[in-house]
Order: sequence, then structure tokens, then C-alpha cells
Amino acid sequence: MAILLAHPGGPSVPGLRLWVQGERRGGRLTLAFEMEGPVDRIAWPVGEAGVRRDGLWRATCFELFLAGPEGGYVEVNLSPGGDWAAYRFDACRQGMREEPMTAPVIDLYREVWTARLGVKLAGPVAASGQSIGLTAVIEDVDGALSYWALRHPGERPDFHHSDGWLPIEQVLT
Repeated sequence: MAILLAHPGGPSVPGLRLWVQGERRGGRLTLAFEMEGPVDRIAWPVGEAGVRRDGLWRATCFELFLAGPEGGYVEVNLSPGGDWAAYRFDACRQGMREEPMTAPVIDLYREVWTARLGVKLAGPVAASGQSIGLTAVIEDVDGALSYWALRHPGERPDFHHSDGWLPIEQVLT
């Protein structure tokens, strides 16, 4: 289990806790972003049934960053509404382009005090990466955004900063 922390320089939903559980096996990556607390204070986006779409990070969105030894990395955005996006970068925020991949399976389960976003990825992206960044942008019902990550290496939220990522074997089973 990997705990996500809200960036200390911004707002967050009071009392909300976030963590991620996951495993990578046989070219598949399975993640569960778990939330506990006042999940009714989260603005949950409505998607278009699994459409690839840019700009998901402007609302509640869960993300993962997978980096390999060659210096580049892949960013995958996952909306609780089911939409997704994937990008490849040559270096930090450089050389951005769409990453071809099979659409992930995204399932959202919500109850009164808990929520869970289940994600299944398959193919080369799921099998890649030696380090991983797990992050979330949470929009509250008043429109404020909070930024959650394994670590926050700077004064401002920056999910692309590799100092916020961990070796994949420390995070996934």
C-alpha cells in the first residue's frame, strides 16, 4: 500500500485519506486508488464511456507516471468518469506526444464514506517502468483543486518531477 499525501501548499478536502494498492504481473498492471473520508465533497466527473481525452487533470483525475532507465517516461491520466489519456515524454515535460495503448478498464465504486477507483492496464505501457509516480488531482464541490502524490519534492505541485516517484518494487506487489 502506498499513501498519497496532499501538497501542503494548497487546499484539500478536510479528513480525506488516499492510498493506492497495486500489482504488475505478466504484462498487466492493476491499481486501486482508495479514498476514505468525506467523499461526498469530491466533484466526480462524468465521462463519455472510456474516451481518450486531453485535459483530464483540470478536474478530479488519478494519474500514474512510469519511468524506465532510458530517461523517458509515460504519463497515464484516469478519470473516474471513465475517460483516459496517455502521453510519452523524452525528459521532464519535454517531447510530449500521445502514447499508443489499449484503453484501460476504469471502475468507480462509491459509498457514503469510501470510494475506490479500480484500474486495469495491459500491454507495453503496463509492463514498462522501473519507477512509478502515483498521483491524484481532487476537485472539491466548491471547485478547489488539491494535488496528491507519493512525495512532493517542491514548493509547488509537480507530478512530472522524478523526485516524487519511487522504485516500482517499493510501491507494487
